[in-house]
Amino acid sequence: MTNSVAQVNLDGKVRIGKKTYTVKDSIDHVVANNDTIKSLAKDFADAVIPLYRENGNYLLAMKSMLGDSKQKFGEWIKGTDLAKIHFSDRYNMMLIASEWKLVQEMMKSGELFKKNGDPLGLSSIQKKIAEKKKPAEEQVEKKQGSAGNTSKGKPKGSKEPSKAETVLKNTVFETVVPKNEEEFAVQIMDCIEANGFKMSDVIKELMALTNKK
Repeated sequence: MTNSVAQVNLDGKVRIGKKTYTVKDSIDHVVANNDTIKSLAKDFADAVIPLYRENGNYLLAMKSMLGDSKQKFGEWIKGTDLAKIHFSDRYNMMLIASEWKLVQEMMKSGELFKKNGDPLGLSSIQKKIAEKKKPAEEQVEKKQGSAGNTSKGKPKGSKEPSKAETVLKNTVFETVVPKNEEEFAVQIMDCIEANGFKMSDVIKELMALTNKK
């Protein structure tokens, strides 16, 4: 059996809010938005993050046409202009769209802007989102663990698997061997997000390992 790239009809329709667009128009819109983001001056910083969200909504809508399969979506993108946008940027824009309520709160508090008023980059925003979500997730795990310890007949010291452990067991990181560097990088991003690791620290450790060889 041979692997084939998933196909999506460019005349197919995606829905964003109450409006419907063709896949081709959606691709063109995301690419144009990305060019606009790069050219915006810091005086228009407030406009950048909403554009990230807009792109994320388009990407999520197109991804849903492939059954929300990250692997099929990645393969399909290679044949479109969306390939011009780095895979980690695409991932983070979808994250911003998915966590828009939290992102809005951080925009209002100024957490997503540098001291000079420039908006943070996508990878930095991803870290901020992970930092904000981690305390809430830890609180849920603590409550689950506390409830579990009162269960009759439950072995002392046993606990429910953490959310990070559950997430990893349900991602391609455990079950699928990557076919190329891009797929492997996506799996690493999954692991980083699930565990709340810092991208800069992961890169530093990788470089340290490389220098040992």
